[in-house]
Amino acid sequence: MCKPETPDDGISGEKTQAHEPHPAVCDRGDACPLGAFADLDKTSWYHDGVEWALINGVMNGVGEGLFDPDGRTNRAMIVTMLHRMESAPVVNYAMDFTDVEDDMWYTEAIRWAAANEIVTDYGDGKFGPTDPLTREQLATILYRCAKAKGLGSTGLWAFPLTFDDASEASDWAYEAVCWMVMQGVIQGTGNNKLSPKGMASRAQVATMLMRYNAAEQELLRQTMEAEQISRQTAVSTLSYEAGRVRNSINEMN
Repeated sequence: MCKPETPDDGISGEKTQAHEPHPAVCDRGDACPLGAFADLDKTSWYHDGVEWALINGVMNGVGEGLFDPDGRTNRAMIVTMLHRMESAPVVNYAMDFTDVEDDMWYTEAIRWAAANEIVTDYGDGKFGPTDPLTREQLATILYRCAKAKGLGSTGLWAFPLTFDDASEASDWAYEAVCWMVMQGVIQGTGNNKLSPKGMASRAQVATMLMRYNAAEQELLRQTMEAEQISRQTAVSTLSYEAGRVRNSINEMN
């Protein structure tokens, strides 16, 4: 059963199946979930991302039949969305954030994210749950999600950013931004701008989460395929070596 819509969090609604692939075609007709919200345009650039977020229970409305696509996303909201994408696991972890109260709508999501090192404090013990989320912060959080699953990049690597404002990305976020651009999760805001310090709107977040989910699933598939090939190669090698030993023994006899 879905939770009542809560204007305070702006993303109410239980998670259903966040890892379902996005439908190949939506005719944007009466069955389109965007039609339930007076402020959503079915023909807009954000259609696919918002549709994915709605049908998978990652996001919902903000109340009174509105979605608020241009509204800001805060840090508590993005963590809650990611928590739902992972089927809202319960973790036993003692948080020490001084500004995260018990029994808030976002408490367990932040607990999960902190336990998995997806989020940290600002260095002063504060998490800042209501602080607006920037695009580079979103990239960093998503990158940590990927690395928690053994994805992301390791060692020395580089991916050139060709956006005119790429140099505005913070040093601590640069690797994450590069990886997200490389995976197609972040594609700019138009006019060859990356807008790393720009606020991440709800529509932008929905779109980037959809792309991230698709990229994550593909990378996990590739990882599993590579591991399977590695196991098969190892078995073949052992079989070959065993055959050589048997042949040697036979020759000695």
